[in-house]
Amino acid sequence: MIKEYLKANDKSLILFGIVTVATVIGLTTWCTRIGEPLLKSILAVSAVAPYLFVYFALLFNKPSASLQAYLKKNPFHIFYLVIALMLPYSRYCLASQSFHWVGPIKLLALILGPLTFAAMAAKNHYGKWTVYDFTIVVWIWIPFDLRLLDGIWLWPPGDAEYSLNTLFALTLISPLYIYLRGVPKSGLPLQFQENDFNRSFHKVAPY
Repeated sequence: MIKEYLKANDKSLILFGIVTVATVIGLTTWCTRIGEPLLKSILAVSAVAPYLFVYFALLFNKPSASLQAYLKKNPFHIFYLVIALMLPYSRYCLASQSFHWVGPIKLLALILGPLTFAAMAAKNHYGKWTVYDFTIVVWIWIPFDLRLLDGIWLWPPGDAEYSLNTLFALTLISPLYIYLRGVPKSGLPLQFQENDFNRSFHKVAPY
């Protein structure tokens, strides 16, 4: 699965790696400008960088057909995603010295609901929109709208928490609908191809 994915998306993964590193540098610089220690900023920002990289990699790359087939047969194995999503958050809490027991509980609740409903929908209604999908949207949207997700990202001070919640939610939803649900026209995969860049270049080239 991994070799297949890397072979199909090697160039774009390098690009997204560069974008992620540039974002980490930019956010770290901003954190130091508002008075946060440099080492703390580097460790905390880089801890959540995997969310950004994975989001880009899922959204713009060609999916792994073998992983899609595997999850179609074993939809509840999507729960391994809990580990992948919680590890960066744990690193973030340690690096930023901002751990509070409320944060992990809220984040787990945000994760487990969509995973459960998506797995149930994939098992019983693969490839079709169902009430489970509506429930997933409500599960994520209501906490955002009522600001029930406050207190998860306690660092840095300011309005960064909303942005981190948004990034986390997108990183959670992307694999569910790209790899698990099998619903056509979900609006998530936005794949770049080399000829896209070539066409863009010819449009702006003077000769």
